[in-house]
Amino acid sequence: MADDGDPPVLNHGDVEIPEKFLCEVQRCEDQFRTLSISENLPRQMMKTRPDEVRNTAGGFVFPVSDETRIRRFIILGTSGGTYYSSEKELTMDNVKALIDIIEKGRGSLILEEIYEISLAGRNPKQDSLLMALALCARYNVCDNAAKLREAEKASEALAAAKHKYLSELHKSALGIVNDVCRIPTHLFAFVKYCESTQPEDSKKSTGWGRLMRQTVQDW
Repeated sequence: MADDGDPPVLNHGDVEIPEKFLCEVQRCEDQFRTLSISENLPRQMMKTRPDEVRNTAGGFVFPVSDETRIRRFIILGTSGGTYYSSEKELTMDNVKALIDIIEKGRGSLILEEIYEISLAGRNPKQDSLLMALALCARYNVCDNAAKLREAEKASEALAAAKHKYLSELHKSALGIVNDVCRIPTHLFAFVKYCESTQPEDSKKSTGWGRLMRQTVQDW
């Protein structure tokens, strides 16, 4: 029997994340990726493994798309496509896969998949989805504001663009919490993962920033 918090099962194509949660973060992503091209060009243009393929920009990448990696993680629980029902903790490989996507300036893809998969009821377990949402909401958040100010003062365009993009990603992730965390259990798990994303030696943040506190208060 489904609990009271289970959403109606919808087709994946029937659910789309509201544009207000994507517009600004995607604009910042585009700026960040554009500025990143010149710095990463030599490495990206070299084929380092035989299983890499050429992308539309002329660089070499792995054939599995970012969308596929995200869906595997959110729906199946592991990026390799195997789901273990007894698995409680998310592995570092899963987290690194998401961080790689965020670092490439494609964090909005994670938000889109989280929103659409959650509202369509396609994920058998919530842990992976809530961990992905927490990572989008809190990745590098403890020192992002300070680094942004430093980058702007030093006229470091790429660094400033990256930190603006991360700031918008944090806001957008927290903006969909009410839609994704539909029962208290989901919210509590999300908060737990937000707190766990802070480095162990970090004394600057406990995972409860101003936006985080406001999000929980408004739930």
